[in-house]
Amino acid sequence: MRAVGCLLSAVAFSIASESAFAECSLGSFDGSLPKALTGSVDLNGEDFVFGSDVDHDNSRTTVWNYIENKSSSRKLSVSWPKGQISLNILNPLAPGAIACKTYTVGSNYSDNVDDSAVIRYGNAGHEQNASVYNPKETGDSASNNIKSSLDVSYLDGPLKKTVHLDFFFDIQDGKITSMGLNTTEGYSVGIRGADNFWSSNTTKSFTDAALEQKVATSFSSWTAFTGNAEGVKAFLDYTNVSNGQALFANGSLKGFGIGEKVSSISSAEIIIFDSNRHPIVSSQIALPNTKEAQ
Repeated sequence: MRAVGCLLSAVAFSIASESAFAECSLGSFDGSLPKALTGSVDLNGEDFVFGSDVDHDNSRTTVWNYIENKSSSRKLSVSWPKGQISLNILNPLAPGAIACKTYTVGSNYSDNVDDSAVIRYGNAGHEQNASVYNPKETGDSASNNIKSSLDVSYLDGPLKKTVHLDFFFDIQDGKITSMGLNTTEGYSVGIRGADNFWSSNTTKSFTDAALEQKVATSFSSWTAFTGNAEGVKAFLDYTNVSNGQALFANGSLKGFGIGEKVSSISSAEIIIFDSNRHPIVSSQIALPNTKEAQ
């Protein structure tokens, strides 16, 4: 275990809870070697812990990053871009809550560590040094079952809400066999960069599946999607996310087939929006690159 930092707090806060998904659990975190990279902060009126872990089995590598607000009474504004967890400053992590990001990659990956994974926290934007596992591909895999997941319990006024996201795709013999996404009902997802990595056929497969499943999709910028330039700017400024064109889906998509060749796996920005199209949290997901395979 590598310790990376140090924090505390006070201020009374009462919260109601509203959630359709179970909150993140750390019960199996750091269940095998290598040891997790962990740290804590007890400073500037804040109290939280964080960690990054990587585990291997015979077919895949799984990375798990988390931030836990240890205060029972104080909310936590936090942005950890390299940990792939960045909340809207207006919708902070609830007291006692955990934000978790996990993602799986193929079996041929090394335990690479990035020691420059700065965490920004508090309304004043204090910075805490941190480290994350950032596995690097060491060889080709005949098959990959790749999944990016995010669980965050945040505050919406006095309400504590939990939002969940899964984005997944399977690769067999260099081709995508299925793809889909699952998110909490009432939330929308924007994927920035899909047009940079996907061929026109991949994009059409995505939008056709959405049409068949009665899920609305669109292409626009973050600002245009929300219709609230000022609110989005505050979110982007705090999380260091760039504005740009994104593919939006207003709900979940069950797995659908594609069958296109994949040249590589890329990383893309994703933002989850509530029913009012208010940005809640940003993260990264793995995307299959089918454009360069054409």
